[in-house]
Amino acid sequence: MSIGELEKSDWQVNSDPLVYSVELREMIWADLMDRVAQNCDVALRLVTLFIEKSGEDMALIALGIECQDPDLLRLSSHGLMGATSYFSKDLAYPTLAKLEALARSGSFETAEDLLMQLKQEMTLLLTLLKSFVSS
Repeated sequence: MSIGELEKSDWQVNSDPLVYSVELREMIWADLMDRVAQNCDVALRLVTLFIEKSGEDMALIALGIECQDPDLLRLSSHGLMGATSYFSKDLAYPTLAKLEALARSGSFETAEDLLMQLKQEMTLLLTLLKSFVSS
């Protein structure tokens, strides 16, 4: 089963970001371990770096939207999308792809809504990733 096959309510944040699917957590960890050839040290280092840097990336995305700067939005969305792909192509990644596409088109029409959705998805992803570091 992939993350995309889970019921959306299992992973989409609606109220409490600490309530998440154990199955989703396990899938993210299994996918990450496959990507790093089962090297736990490398996996934990990637998680730590992502946790440290993703806040800056989110701030750049928000600034790109606020200033309606298509280059800043495109580059910051693309960068975070690449980093997110190590953990999930179903959680945050599709929203980042939409933001990048908006930036390429020069349209900011739905950018605020996508940013809100991205914040929710990133909150969930970061909660899950932080649980790997603390366990």
